[in-house]
Amino acid sequence: ILQVILTTFLSVSVSMLAPASIEVKPEIYRGWAGAVRISNKYVELVVVPEIGRVMYYGEIRGKNLLWENPALGPNDSAMPGYDNFGGDKLWYAPQTLWTWPPDLGVDGTPHKVELLKDGVRMTSGVGKVFPFQFIREIRLNDVGSEVKFTNKMYNQGPDREASVWQVTQLNNPSRVEIQMDFGTTCRLLMGDKLLRDYHKQEPGKFVVLRHPKKAYKFGSVSKTGTLSATIDRTVFTSTSVFSKRAKYPDGGSMLEVYTNPDPDKYVELEHLSPLLKLGTKEVTIQQVTWRIKNGR
Repeated sequence: ILQVILTTFLSVSVSMLAPASIEVKPEIYRGWAGAVRISNKYVELVVVPEIGRVMYYGEIRGKNLLWENPALGPNDSAMPGYDNFGGDKLWYAPQTLWTWPPDLGVDGTPHKVELLKDGVRMTSGVGKVFPFQFIREIRLNDVGSEVKFTNKMYNQGPDREASVWQVTQLNNPSRVEIQMDFGTTCRLLMGDKLLRDYHKQEPGKFVVLRHPKKAYKFGSVSKTGTLSATIDRTVFTSTSVFSKRAKYPDGGSMLEVYTNPDPDKYVELEHLSPLLKLGTKEVTIQQVTWRIKNGR
């Protein structure tokens, strides 16, 4: 009864604030209570604060472009170790700060959520390996497919050099492109250099295809800050802001693409913010924008 009352109250409160073309609606999603569906006339996304992730993004009455792990649901969220639920999440970089598994203080565990007129604001717990905390605003434009992420990372401990790392797992794209600038290159960060049939340089772009048996990863920088992926005939793009004088993690990687082998058929599009030394209570901010375009 309490859940019904709360859901009704939140729905009424948000409907009074939201633009007529945007709906921000609490719901239960795949068994996760407290999820929030954000939609306009064109696209919808679902945020699941219980695991701190965006788990759905796609056209209205279309397919989910994000990969979801079919083997994991809400009953698995309290299990020890690390569960890859899929979707979109935040980590802090470089990975050498925490190796593996990811820091459960900020990933896969409950976040606080506040409903906005056009989206949500989520606040993570404090990291257990290093005391970073994320506050991210996720806002949908009232027209079209554009979703804007403002990712803030607060240092709640001693001085530490780190970067915000947004990781988006997409559902088996047939083609991924790293938009390139003149003179820039992609670096192989992980995997087999001989996989020539699964990556190639084209004018203005570096193309990556998912290998069914091997994982690999590329990193690059680009003034456009743009990654794109084709799923069926839908093109998903994510863009972040390039900083010319900044230092980036992983040998200077602002953009990264990771491909996963079967049976979990996903590719990760990853954006990293500049690597900065944060003092106690200092914050760094990353902005990422999603768009989709139907090629039919």
